[in-house]
Amino acid sequence: MRKSVSGFTIVELLIVIVVIAILAAISIVAYNGIQDRAYNSALLSSIDSYKKAVTLYAADKGYYPTVFPACLSGRATLGSSNNQCSTSSASHTIKSGFDSAVAEYMSQRPSPEARVLNVTVSSVVYQYLSTGQYNTYGGKPSLYYFIPKASDCPKDGSQVAPWSVQDGVACLYIFPDL
Repeated sequence: MRKSVSGFTIVELLIVIVVIAILAAISIVAYNGIQDRAYNSALLSSIDSYKKAVTLYAADKGYYPTVFPACLSGRATLGSSNNQCSTSSASHTIKSGFDSAVAEYMSQRPSPEARVLNVTVSSVVYQYLSTGQYNTYGGKPSLYYFIPKASDCPKDGSQVAPWSVQDGVACLYIFPDL
């Protein structure tokens, strides 16, 4: 009389392991970069809110806010006093005058997570927060912002800024003349 043995053969077990490994590889590839894309989407939404608020301010008042430079999104954690949005100048801080000027044109101030990026300006490396700042460029009011793990700026009038960003891109939006 033969005894019946139940169980899986080594070949069946190997096939199951290979199938699980293939499914894991597919899910890792699909997940790769989702968090960065989500962060960049929130950052660009914040920048868009500031563009609209500054544009509405200018349409209402006939001039752009004159408080330069001002950190966006209430984020300023760099510098010796932990109150700057870049290490390129001690004046790159949160400016309540700018915040209050555009506050009435926003339902709430956007506050995406701020990431620190190394930005090279004239061969000197500074740290900037990705959330950006309101400043001037060529004498015109502008928004500077930095998109991590990206190679291009949005097609909304923004241009790639003439600064080099380690593992990202520097974007510059120059507001049009009134």
